[in-house]
Amino acid sequence: MRPLVAQRTLSAGPNPDARLFTGPRGGRISTAVLRDATHWDDVVTKLGYEHLRRHDLRHTALTWFADAGVPVHVLRRIAGHGSLTTTQRYLHPDIRKITAAGAALSAHFNVAARTTLTAGPHRHDPLTRSGTPDLRLAPTWSPKTIKGAGGGGLRRARRGRI
Repeated sequence: MRPLVAQRTLSAGPNPDARLFTGPRGGRISTAVLRDATHWDDVVTKLGYEHLRRHDLRHTALTWFADAGVPVHVLRRIAGHGSLTTTQRYLHPDIRKITAAGAALSAHFNVAARTTLTAGPHRHDPLTRSGTPDLRLAPTWSPKTIKGAGGGGLRRARRGRI
């Protein structure tokens, strides 16, 4: 693929708005041309994914890039989005990533709780109440605890309601 892109880049010349790939008449590649050229309808039907749209593959690709560690500001450029908010809507971490993030937070809380017990209460430490360590504030996290807007899952987890 690299040689093809390199050849197309050279043939496009110095114009930054030149198209690397064009339709059969030299213009923009339309949705219909792309669908026909890739036999999209036949392929997704044979695979049993009739509901799958080509646009869904943008979501998949950007999510895979993010899972590989590509920063979101770079993903925004790759996708051609005007804002990071738009790019973030394309990212769909799987349950393993969400669970791993919760486990990392639980480990952080547990280290902070142990530090509080050995070093004494800290004035701005969220794991203390009235200067007394409260280990109930170091919950074990699961995907359930992050549901809800505004961090309500965190508040419910701290109160032991999840």
